[in-house]
Amino acid sequence: MKSLRFLVILSLVLNACSNELDLTTTWKDIPIVYGIISRQDTAHYLRIEKAFLDPKVNAFVLAKNPDSLYYDNALVQIVRPSRNETITLQKVDASLEGYGRDEGVFATAPNYLYKMQLPRGAELESGEKLNLVVTRGDDSSPARATTTVLADFTFISGQPGDVINWSEYQRDIRISWRPEGEAAVYDVKFYILIEESSTGINGPFVPKTLEWQVATNFIRPSSNEQRVGITVEGIAFYNFLKSSLEASSSTIRRFKSLDVEVTAGGNELLEYINIRRANTGITSSQEIPTYSNVEGGLGLLSSKNRILKTGLTITSASKDSLFDGVITRDLNFRD
Repeated sequence: MKSLRFLVILSLVLNACSNELDLTTTWKDIPIVYGIISRQDTAHYLRIEKAFLDPKVNAFVLAKNPDSLYYDNALVQIVRPSRNETITLQKVDASLEGYGRDEGVFATAPNYLYKMQLPRGAELESGEKLNLVVTRGDDSSPARATTTVLADFTFISGQPGDVINWSEYQRDIRISWRPEGEAAVYDVKFYILIEESSTGINGPFVPKTLEWQVATNFIRPSSNEQRVGITVEGIAFYNFLKSSLEASSSTIRRFKSLDVEVTAGGNELLEYINIRRANTGITSSQEIPTYSNVEGGLGLLSSKNRILKTGLTITSASKDSLFDGVITRDLNFRD
């Protein structure tokens, strides 16, 4: 999601540098909105900034000036029609709350975001509509966007099972879930928990987690589908470990467990992905269009949700392949 945020805003800045701009136009700002809301979060953060058309100053210079990025007196509100409620978000320096901004095109300090933290009993509800209204503190028309809070969803029983059999490289497993509501696109990730010791079999062993992305931007085939899923071959598991760990005769490793996570994204994220894909083929013009679902501005407001199954293990035969198989035997996994 961090890379998506960067791509959205960077594309807007680069578009502002287009050779087709009227260089005699007067200075103006364009509201930029970025937010991915999840009902599983205890606090929700939105990025509200400006993009520029300035005939005198390069956009990359403006991006390094915090005064050029942020509004002084913007009023940012979320309207919840189902509750007949309007919530005013608080402007905070996210760096002071543990969310620093990556180094890059834009100024990193301060790192202003707009925060919504709901009291107990007023949490976001599955399927409810959220309307964002950004008033910039002048006579300009507000920027507006709408999204739907994604509903909870569940794994299909036994897919995956608690014990995974990858004893043969071509043996596969199925990861499946029941899609709900307006979820449209999915990522699937394994967290592989291992331990390592560089001082021998008696340790101490240091825990380590490897993140294995097995599917990215997997599109829900149809809104009528009752189940959605992917297949993962055993050979991919062993090849991932080989590519992620250094071969070593002195470091002893132990396999502990697997967690599997499925993250769902809303229709707005799917539209963003599809638009970027639409004009990047061999015969395309390579001019990537800008997606926005913000009226009176530019940017992206969407929703996500996720499910997590923890504590999976692998069969004894799969461990034999891990310990002695041709792909991973040099990684020095042991019981």
